[in-house]
Amino acid sequence: MEPYRDKPRLAESRAEPLANIRTTSSTNVTAQNDGEGSPSNWRTQLERAEELKKQATTAEAKGDLKQAVVLLCEAADLQLKAYTNAQPSVKKAIRQTFNQSVEKATALKKQQSGNATPATGTTLTPAAGPSTDRRTPSAPLHHKVVESSSVCAPALLARPARTTQCSQADKPGLGDDEVEVLRRTSYINGMVFLPWSEGDSSENFTFSEPFVDKDGPVALSRKQRARWGSWKRPKEFMSHPAVIKHVSCHSIIQEVVTDCSFVASLCVAAAYESWYQKRLITSCIYPQDAAGQPVYNPSGKYVVRLLYNGIWRKVAVDDQFPVARDGRLMCTYTQNRTELWPSLIEKAYMKLMGGYDFPGSNSSIDLYTLTGWIPEQILMREDSFNPETQWQRLYQGLQYGDTLVTVATGEMDDATADAYGLVASHAYAVLKVEIVDGVRLLQLKNPWNTRGWKGAYSASDRTRWTPALCQRLQYDPSRAGAKDDGLFWIDYESLVMRFSSIHLNWNPELFTYRFTTHALWSESQGGSSAFYNLANNPQYTLTVEHVDGGGPAGGGTVPVWLLLTKHITQKEENRDYISMFVFDKARGERVYSPELPFVSNDFINSPNVLVRFNAEPGISHFTVVALQFKKTRDLPFTVRGFSMAPLRFVPVPRIPYQQIVTGRWTTDTAGGSPEFPVYFCNPQYHLHISEDDASKQHGQGMITLETDTDKHVNLCVVRAGGYRVTQLSYRNTLADSGPYTESTCFCPLPALDPGNYTVIASTHQPGQLGDYNITFDVHSPFEVHPIPAEGAGQFKRIAKGVWEPGISAAGHAGNPNFARNPRFLVEPATEGVKGIGLATPGGSPLRLSARLQALDIEPVPAINLILLELPEQANREGGHELATSGPYITSRQGALMADVTLPWPPPAGTRYALVPSTWEAGVAGRFQILVYTDKKVDITQADGT
Repeated sequence: MEPYRDKPRLAESRAEPLANIRTTSSTNVTAQNDGEGSPSNWRTQLERAEELKKQATTAEAKGDLKQAVVLLCEAADLQLKAYTNAQPSVKKAIRQTFNQSVEKATALKKQQSGNATPATGTTLTPAAGPSTDRRTPSAPLHHKVVESSSVCAPALLARPARTTQCSQADKPGLGDDEVEVLRRTSYINGMVFLPWSEGDSSENFTFSEPFVDKDGPVALSRKQRARWGSWKRPKEFMSHPAVIKHVSCHSIIQEVVTDCSFVASLCVAAAYESWYQKRLITSCIYPQDAAGQPVYNPSGKYVVRLLYNGIWRKVAVDDQFPVARDGRLMCTYTQNRTELWPSLIEKAYMKLMGGYDFPGSNSSIDLYTLTGWIPEQILMREDSFNPETQWQRLYQGLQYGDTLVTVATGEMDDATADAYGLVASHAYAVLKVEIVDGVRLLQLKNPWNTRGWKGAYSASDRTRWTPALCQRLQYDPSRAGAKDDGLFWIDYESLVMRFSSIHLNWNPELFTYRFTTHALWSESQGGSSAFYNLANNPQYTLTVEHVDGGGPAGGGTVPVWLLLTKHITQKEENRDYISMFVFDKARGERVYSPELPFVSNDFINSPNVLVRFNAEPGISHFTVVALQFKKTRDLPFTVRGFSMAPLRFVPVPRIPYQQIVTGRWTTDTAGGSPEFPVYFCNPQYHLHISEDDASKQHGQGMITLETDTDKHVNLCVVRAGGYRVTQLSYRNTLADSGPYTESTCFCPLPALDPGNYTVIASTHQPGQLGDYNITFDVHSPFEVHPIPAEGAGQFKRIAKGVWEPGISAAGHAGNPNFARNPRFLVEPATEGVKGIGLATPGGSPLRLSARLQALDIEPVPAINLILLELPEQANREGGHELATSGPYITSRQGALMADVTLPWPPPAGTRYALVPSTWEAGVAGRFQILVYTDKKVDITQADGT
């Protein structure tokens, strides 16, 4: 894939699934709101016609002649209706305006077809009937998904030169899977919210009847229902309504809706508009005039553009607002009672959120939806909080206009809240920040427009407000204290002590390079908990090409920001705790263990997780991993990246060959670690690596073992030809998962030659029973098969004995007293023997193998086991050696004597005996011999002991 530097549009060939949704929705709106209906007041019809003509002028200025013609025809239709119902004294004037509309529409039609000859005109006479061309259907709009035009930026380390240039490199369309994610998450709280289209800004906003939202009224909160009066349109409760008269943060008032974080967001965005003369928040309201200013719509239809579930979306609302029985608005409004912008934006946002019964949020989440500015949440009660560092970031961000800031209190008792004039769990807007004579001060606004701070530097603080300080801040404590408007100053130290969090939204316009990608993390992808094993988490290779000496200060490192956003489709308590880890040592390859990330975040039940780090000069490769603390369902998400160096962000490719085997540690196979004598009993697997000329990473890969969290586990790969490992030799160990780790371990495979290898899975302690999964991921073709357990399908007998110094601890065969070592006779069975597996019937040779183990002897002695053929009458010194376990070895697992075939029953006058010995004579301790045979036998110690 080519680098993602900016993905602002949905490719036309991939837009159909979303466009189909839009077509259905648009049809429904037209059917409900664009019919004839009963005759309306002719003055209202003329007013709507004038609004349509203004929109037609805007469309013409933009070069959209087809839309201008549609709007003019709509205007003429309304003028015709008004002419029919109007008083005779005004019909002449109406006739003139109707003729102007028709003439203009005709001229634009000809201009659109390339013929600019003036029209002869269609005129309206008193006797004229309805127009025969009342509606000119427009061609279907092709809807595209549009990325925000205002994106990215930090102002924290060294401030870079301001630039608005974004990468103009490849702008590929979205993939089919991304389109499906966006389509799927367009269904929000039971309604469809379509991606924003270029045509949405100039769609038809005027109808013959007042617009009624097809989705029905926005659900009311409990407090609204308790005071409920009716839904009213602006002209029913205000005179000369307008969308915007004067944007001011001081005039916004929160009413009964519990959305203080949203109202605080409106306050800081309004303050930004006032200071920088940039329509940061009000630009999201449509219809707009030719200058991009939102305008009042007599038809009552408005569209608000909001960023939600990964993309800008269209939220259509009507202008019916909840009014209480006493006539008060029960939604956010301004003190200027003739403007609508806060009420409209709030209604659209509450509709998207599932109703005015808002469950709560934080302002960085709300501002991200409203503006697209990058959200960051700073928890001041965390150990990682550095007040000095965060002050510098906050102060510089506000001074340069690169951040919007709100703060929030946490839980507190009523007495504390009253003493300091605060509200528990409440959001406040930060409007200004100043440093005066070393004192760090912030101006805050309570969205309630009442209840201000009572602590240091409050209006009632007569000691700290010096004349010089008052003059510097143009603040009069006496006047401020005389009115309770929720506006106050507070010092930074008090803020840190009494508030719990800071919420920042950073202006995106400083970052030159960016990317956006959408994906679905399926519930079936990996286990329910991804904290121990990241193998199946969504992973991406991030490449930062910081090769031109750029960066914030013209050299050094370059900041990189990554934002993970979870898609939410229904109003509910957020139980999904998410995080994002960045790994630098993996160099962009797949990561399996969550240990030692380069950058990580705590898991948080917020829809947004922001990770910030600096990339060194050169080309850097990182692995970015999305995490959930406990995965219970599908998780659609969006990742956005921002930097001042070129970025490339692509999924980490999966290793091409995979096989998953399941197994269980049982009482016979739970052997524990190599420190225990039964380690050899652990499950073992034959791994066969095939020839593969196409593979550049022959045999490389990863083996992952997962089990219950109460076990510590290990994997190792041994050069044993695919046969069962009887004793672990570290000289032959090719790969190991390292120290035993809880629940999950990872064993990286080196480059292995084609051939056969043995894999051992063990728990730290023997006797730990339970199921497990082993996942083999290898770059070349391979096969995995379980290796049968030692003695599988044979009868097992256990012979136990003791080496006693001076009696039976006689040492190796070179010692003169070797014959005194214990001897165990192998004889035909005289009674039932418990078998494991299937045994071969008698009448054929006997297959025998045996393992000698020293028990509880420290240090472990060097041991050996031999099989002797004894003549019937031989004394202890006699006998012929038939087999041996090999050289004396020191191993807790013991010494194994491999399969031996013996004539059976023993020939007349012959006996078989197993002789265990230590290298050194005089070693005292217990031992056991595990004997496996394909026929039932008796094992008895010679001399009857």
